[in-house]
Amino acid sequence: MDSAGAAPFVGSLEVDPGDGSLLLATNRGLYRVRQDGMEPVRARMGRNDVAKGLAFRFTGPGEAVGSGHPGSERSRWAVLGLVRTEDGGRTWRSVSRLGASDFHAVAVSGGTLAAAEGNEATVFVSRDGGGTFETRSAPLALTDLELDPEDPERWVATAETGVHRTTDGGTSWRPADAAGGARLAWPASDALFRTDLDGRVSRSSDGGLTWEDVGRVDGETQALAAVDEETLYAADLEGVVRVSRDGGRSWSEFARP
Repeated sequence: MDSAGAAPFVGSLEVDPGDGSLLLATNRGLYRVRQDGMEPVRARMGRNDVAKGLAFRFTGPGEAVGSGHPGSERSRWAVLGLVRTEDGGRTWRSVSRLGASDFHAVAVSGGTLAAAEGNEATVFVSRDGGGTFETRSAPLALTDLELDPEDPERWVATAETGVHRTTDGGTSWRPADAAGGARLAWPASDALFRTDLDGRVSRSSDGGLTWEDVGRVDGETQALAAVDEETLYAADLEGVVRVSRDGGRSWSEFARP
């Protein structure tokens, strides 16, 4: 998928609540996913191309916050800090930490925004939309991060060593499961989904304390998105997107790059 020969990398897979469109961010660029293929999205910040290496989260119709590492050959900034779009990913503006941070996971619940650096055991927490941050220590550098949509103090995160959870906004953490490298989606407070590296799909109704196996998805999932408790999308290492319409029990191929 990467014309330069680097290993494919999927930064995020997100559904725009405005029109239901599906966006896939990769190290090759940003794409709008349709059942008949993938359409490149030309993402710009000023005159700079920032489509490559994005990770983002929708916060409203057409509105998202994110981060990325477009590289100096495409942009004047190697890393973007926190950026925001209001037109579905076509144009972005800087919010904070431009040139200083590359957040690989961004999660939002109510007025709380949490963002995890890709190579540090640190989570940045903001109560003002990303203008200012406090920092929290994480168990390890995080692979994925989700906030309870109804309780911004309850988080679940994954790292190479497993799943971890906190109920006090990242002040203290406890291990929740030994599965390393899992991906998460949390569409409702009592419906937290997880895909493991072996393809197992699990659901938790208690914020990650206990898990129930519900199905299995092909490929090694790199990003997981949920429209609601029934409709899930998963993107694998090759950028193939699969969909489940029964809460993760069965999956079918939705789009292939």
